[in-house]
Amino acid sequence: MAKEYVSTQIRIPPPLHRKLARLAEQNRRSLNEEIVWRLEHTIEAGVDDLNTQINDLRRKMDDMSKRVAEVLEENKRAIEGRKR
Repeated sequence: MAKEYVSTQIRIPPPLHRKLARLAEQNRRSLNEEIVWRLEHTIEAGVDDLNTQINDLRRKMDDMSKRVAEVLEENKRAIEGRKR
């Protein structure tokens, strides 16, 4: 069964249009097919996936902040030890 489509009109900046047209050509799709494909895949990625990625990045940043604090403290002790 063929997909049903609703016709819509959007305005996009010329550089984005050129980029999409180039990508459509590379992927052997019409411009419309390229835009639909990209929208579908962006939406399928979903907010949950983005939230998971954000939370992972926050944990990594927290870990890095703790490690930086540890290294700074170690350096401070080493400098103080040299002064004695």
